[in-house]
Amino acid sequence: MQRVSGGYTILEVTIFLAISVALLGSIVALLNGRQAQVEFDQKMHDTQSKMQSWLNDVSNGFPGGDPSQLKCALNGGGRPVVTVGSPNSSPDCVFLGKALQFSDTPGQNDTISAYSIFGRRLNSSNQLPTNLTDANPEPAVGPA
Repeated sequence: MQRVSGGYTILEVTIFLAISVALLGSIVALLNGRQAQVEFDQKMHDTQSKMQSWLNDVSNGFPGGDPSQLKCALNGGGRPVVTVGSPNSSPDCVFLGKALQFSDTPGQNDTISAYSIFGRRLNSSNQLPTNLTDANPEPAVGPA
């Protein structure tokens, strides 16, 4: 009787499939972890770019939005009121910088808002303000 060789036994096929499934499982787990890392890195890069843009606005003295559409005036209490409208020819206010607000609202945990902050150009004695109390800082209407 002659023995025929040329095929695989059921045991060999089972071992091959078990090894293949284990390798596939480890590759999928590795790729899922890598995808989360890439997603995190992208969000951090976006946040860094946005914050750098806000820092550039502050260093350039630009409040954000369209500066030709921002009107700043003092109300009766001496606080700046910033609204959208045609600007004053000699504004009562000066751009101080940006305030960042990090949201803790459920579902919006990845939201950061930046508000332009304006202060009085002159204090109550018609002198340049020397501190924030004299400047009476106030955020512009809506995030910039």
